[in-house]
Amino acid sequence: MNNVSLLYPGKYEITKHAIIEEENLNDLEANSILYELKMQSTSLFNLVTADPEVISYRLDIIEDLIENETFFNMLVDVYPMVDEINSINIDKKDSGSEEPVYYLKCYQELLLFIECINKIYEF
Repeated sequence: MNNVSLLYPGKYEITKHAIIEEENLNDLEANSILYELKMQSTSLFNLVTADPEVISYRLDIIEDLIENETFFNMLVDVYPMVDEINSINIDKKDSGSEEPVYYLKCYQELLLFIECINKIYEF
């Protein structure tokens, strides 16, 4: 099965990253954006690139989303579920694998995953 990425084209090897100084991150208010996205600044460095091929690929993705409003709206609807699945996954790791809470989290995660798949299927 091939992996599909919205960030990198084909079998691109992630090697070229732009360098962002901490001062520039502050100037861009990136810390507040990262906080809202629940990301750490190291995660941002993994997304930033200076490679024209990747930049062009990402622009093509954005253009596709803008041109297909129905698809974009479906992604907007699904995103909170995906975010919740991620949060549940983090909670599961913290709860320990033998605790009843762990199994409850697994069940919640599965229900959200099914709901997410159903929304995508309905699209």
